[in-house]
Amino acid sequence: MGNMNETYTLPESVQGYINDKAISAGVDHLLSTLKKHPPADLTWDTLSDYHAATLAALTVKYDFAGCLADIFKAVWQPIIDDPARAGVFDVLNYSECWNWDLDFSSDALWNNGEWVQPYQYGKDGSVLWLGVYLDTVQGGLQASFNASNNDCQSIFDEQNGQQFPEWEFDKESEYWYSKQSLCKLDKGTIELSDLRKRALDPLMQELGSLLTV
Repeated sequence: MGNMNETYTLPESVQGYINDKAISAGVDHLLSTLKKHPPADLTWDTLSDYHAATLAALTVKYDFAGCLADIFKAVWQPIIDDPARAGVFDVLNYSECWNWDLDFSSDALWNNGEWVQPYQYGKDGSVLWLGVYLDTVQGGLQASFNASNNDCQSIFDEQNGQQFPEWEFDKESEYWYSKQSLCKLDKGTIELSDLRKRALDPLMQELGSLLTV
């Protein structure tokens, strides 16, 4: 696949949110009160401090949204751009799936911790959904995928997906998630090599034989 970056460093604001419980509690509180009057126990002098802190909390939220997009690229782009798969992935533009059940608002990204993009795969109308999920509580990163045929039916359910030993099936979403143990945060850095070698590369080899190209 050529050279690729096997590590990703989170923005400092997101690192602070994940690593410091006091910061995360403060950010969560401030974000929950955005559309409300400032607390009654403030003074005229501390109102400006409150708004400055709220701005900092919003920075964490929007940095988080941006880093999800960056992590997605770090995880999946080398696979999508692999010359060996030239012509396999047909990227669906954002405008093409704007009215699908996808929400890329900062609120949705913050609440769900997940970035998912659809790709037309092969010539039979299959859609491959690729994603990443960043768990800010457990401090882990998971890749995710699902595949649906042209009738919008999931191709890989819990029964016919046993060929993915490093992945776990989520019945509610019908997505497969890589085991969180493959990719833990270490002082704000995500190491992707184990995830790639043990989950992503074997997955793509298996998909190549299961999906019509």
